[in-house]
Amino acid sequence: MAWKLAVDIGTTKIKVGLGTTDIEKVWCKDTWEEALSIIEQYLDKVTTVFIISVRDTTVNITPHRDKFVWLTKETPTPIQWAYEGLGVDRRANVIAGHKMLGSPLLVIDMGTATTVDFLIDRKHEGGLILPGVSYSCEFYHKKLPHLNIKPEFVITGQVPLIGRNTNECAAAGIVWGEVARIEGIIQRFKQQTEGVKIIFTGGWGWLGAKFMGYRYDVHLTLRGILWISCDILSKWLEL
Repeated sequence: MAWKLAVDIGTTKIKVGLGTTDIEKVWCKDTWEEALSIIEQYLDKVTTVFIISVRDTTVNITPHRDKFVWLTKETPTPIQWAYEGLGVDRRANVIAGHKMLGSPLLVIDMGTATTVDFLIDRKHEGGLILPGVSYSCEFYHKKLPHLNIKPEFVITGQVPLIGRNTNECAAAGIVWGEVARIEGIIQRFKQQTEGVKIIFTGGWGWLGAKFMGYRYDVHLTLRGILWISCDILSKWLEL
């Protein structure tokens, strides 16, 4: 089985994943130049580099153009999408989640923004977009600087329900407020659809596992890119 690279250019980070039929190794970088240096180390070992981007800016792939394939909103997939403008990262998440868990399915990506996507029988019904946890953290820095709150405390995951000082109260508000918000959305979906499965991803998705008990896959988007690429390559071989 041929090795492939999956590249996810996100809002704040760039992830590179290496695998054949599943992701086996992952790198997370801040800039395209850093990510490209990883990619170039494996170009002689892989057949293709499949790449998605949610950014408006372009990246330079000129020296290796023959090995790069861009996955876009127009890339054919086995899912019927609710609307044309749905981001390619959300499409990759849904495809990976469906392959792993089936349907009905809720995919919750807690990144810079939090997105929720709902799937039934290979039909994407739509979803929600919410301000992310990072937005709440930035609120304290920008709007309440005099309180000297350090919401990075949230990252440790050791957050009490009741804070005993200003910093703990802020962290508790961020975490338990987010848990209540997301859990409330999940319960509404469960009320209208029996047997709905839940999977979290994204940099803050671990909150869904730690505080809500749901499945979390930090590399869900990369898996989706890889599995879309496997489907594309199999169709190429049939031609």
